[in-house]
Amino acid sequence: MGGRPSNLIDMTKGHRTNEEKEYRKAVEQSLYTGESFEESAQVKKSKIAHAEFKRLERLYAKIAYVDALDQQIINRYCLEVANTYRLQNTLSRLNGDLTKDLEFEDRLRIYDLINKTMAAMNKNKELLLKYEDRLFLNPSGRIRAIPKTPPKEETASGMAAFLQKRAEAK
Repeated sequence: MGGRPSNLIDMTKGHRTNEEKEYRKAVEQSLYTGESFEESAQVKKSKIAHAEFKRLERLYAKIAYVDALDQQIINRYCLEVANTYRLQNTLSRLNGDLTKDLEFEDRLRIYDLINKTMAAMNKNKELLLKYEDRLFLNPSGRIRAIPKTPPKEETASGMAAFLQKRAEAK
């Protein structure tokens, strides 16, 4: 598909025929499931994930293209946000343990745990970034997938039409 990506028909101005506009409007309406996304049981159990879900629910309430189709990724995102908070709390607790008077082996063990926790946080942040990307790209991808013009009806070529008329005449 060449050219510019598609916009919503309500945002499109100008050079579209009424037939094209009606077709695009019908295709846009077919993308709505009419069902809102729901919170999973796992997200409900986590206080932080639940709060993030409620925040996203408020933000996405006005966007029609975010609906039940995006439910799984929204729930996964909320769980990863909760996991990030858990890792940050673990890291701050480990840093607090370093201020205590400890033996060399204990201090070494804590540094090792801090290193592992920071590596897990970095992986978690990359995953969150991918989820955020998906949460943005899924709805916009649906809009871009709408063809700008209705499919053309297949007409027979001139030679095929001629041969058909000739066959009917016999």
